[in-house]
Amino acid sequence: MDIKIEWQNTKPSPYWNEVIQDHFDRLKQGRQKITHGRVTLRKSQHHLNGAEEATVVLSVPGKTLTANKTAETIGDVINEVFSAIGQELQRYKEKKEETGYKAPSQSHLQGVIVRLFKDRNYGFIQVNDQEEIYFHRNSVSGMPFENLEVGTRVELGAEEGDEGLQASHVTIL
Repeated sequence: MDIKIEWQNTKPSPYWNEVIQDHFDRLKQGRQKITHGRVTLRKSQHHLNGAEEATVVLSVPGKTLTANKTAETIGDVINEVFSAIGQELQRYKEKKEETGYKAPSQSHLQGVIVRLFKDRNYGFIQVNDQEEIYFHRNSVSGMPFENLEVGTRVELGAEEGDEGLQASHVTIL
């Protein structure tokens, strides 16, 4: 899982970064296929008490989950936001089991690139209204990865990877 920790209006803390990493590790132990996680911590500019705010965004196969919390201390806000995202992840898992969701087995799909992280060599392709499939620069053919743009139409082969559905090959249409 790719993890990013951002600090806004406050200085980064190696101790809290480690606590956050531990929270992400616990989320992964739940056997959920999380492809990307981001937490943003900020000192609120809107609260007189100087409250702390945190947002966690998780990418799982077919969905993006988000939780946002505010608390008086950085420790409290981290615990609260990870508790909330854990509940969101549990609801996602239950809904998936309830509907009998299975990853598509089609070998050739068409989609549109919806998110690109060029500095980290990967992106996501939307293949239907709700499902996004991870791809790595090594799966792209027919165009240099650096030249890809959000909105590019592609054809891809999808397969189950270590952390969910991923593109085995991506070709520009």
